[in-house]
Amino acid sequence: MAVEDATPTRVDHRRLERLCVQLFRCAGLSADHAGIVGAALVETDLRGVYTHGVIRLPFYVRRLQQGGDNPNPTLRIERETMATAVFDGDRAPGHVVSHHAMQLAIEKAKAAGIGYVAAKNSGHFGAAALWSMMAIEHDMIGVVWTNGPPVMAAWGGKGAAIGNNPLSLALPAQRHPPLVFDGAFSKVAGGKVRLAAKKGERVPDDWIVDAAGNPSTDPNDLPNGGALLPLGYKGYGLAVAAEALAGLLPGGAILDEIPMWFQFPGQPTRISHVMMALHIEAFSDVDHYKRRVDELIDQLRGQETAAGATEVLVPGEIEHRMVVSQRRDGVELPRNVVEDLRTLRREFGLTQDWDP
Repeated sequence: MAVEDATPTRVDHRRLERLCVQLFRCAGLSADHAGIVGAALVETDLRGVYTHGVIRLPFYVRRLQQGGDNPNPTLRIERETMATAVFDGDRAPGHVVSHHAMQLAIEKAKAAGIGYVAAKNSGHFGAAALWSMMAIEHDMIGVVWTNGPPVMAAWGGKGAAIGNNPLSLALPAQRHPPLVFDGAFSKVAGGKVRLAAKKGERVPDDWIVDAAGNPSTDPNDLPNGGALLPLGYKGYGLAVAAEALAGLLPGGAILDEIPMWFQFPGQPTRISHVMMALHIEAFSDVDHYKRRVDELIDQLRGQETAAGATEVLVPGEIEHRMVVSQRRDGVELPRNVVEDLRTLRREFGLTQDWDP
């Protein structure tokens, strides 16, 4: 893979979001759906999760153009109870499906104390934390789990057999920013390996294996028959649990029934997600709960630091700091990503230059 110019530049997040929305409109999405996806990608970059942000916009556009994702979906509830639903995304972009499915889970939690929505026939939904954090605004706990295309080896296996199936949990606090966990069950996200390839860098030898199942430091081995390594047997077990809850339960696709979304832009991915909202007041006094989350954070952050560490952090803290600084200073984007956006502008006939 050719090494691309990854020298960063700063882009105002509002201007970046307007451009993303404009490009998705040109790719065929409605104004509402383009707004959802554009805002999600920019928010992801604001949080410093660059592997799942605007860098992926060209892939999503190609999927809309080539038919893998449906630009005009009919979103529908396939079956439901007061607290649960099966939501069919009709091959819409995963960000669109996730936004509407979590909204449905929140409405159900308001009525029943818990909302559990299993969404199927979706696309890649980006960073899981975006969707779990939606619940926080309603004094709820958000839980999100997804399956995905096989990118990770099974425990004891050598080839890509299962998705790394990220999980996110978001808890509201009172004095502190929300406590937000978002992580996949491979040793590292595949996006970090692809980013290393773009930069011409090597990766640690415990991140991936090559096509023969041997540990590799060459990130280009991943798309050439290689696989991510699981986060031990526990990570592998949790990835299997995601297949059961997100894929099997609503009658969705699992394992190799899900094609690699960026390698086959003309094929539906049929990814499935779990969107769950827990209404805190159904279990506890809301203010008391938030104070207790603050106490949890304070106790963890108050621990004595280990040798070489400067502070003890809690999940979501680094991302919150990134949001504060990048809203102020602009989103940091590699120049090759900026050039990708300019290329798409020209492709869609948007003649006015875009200068970040």
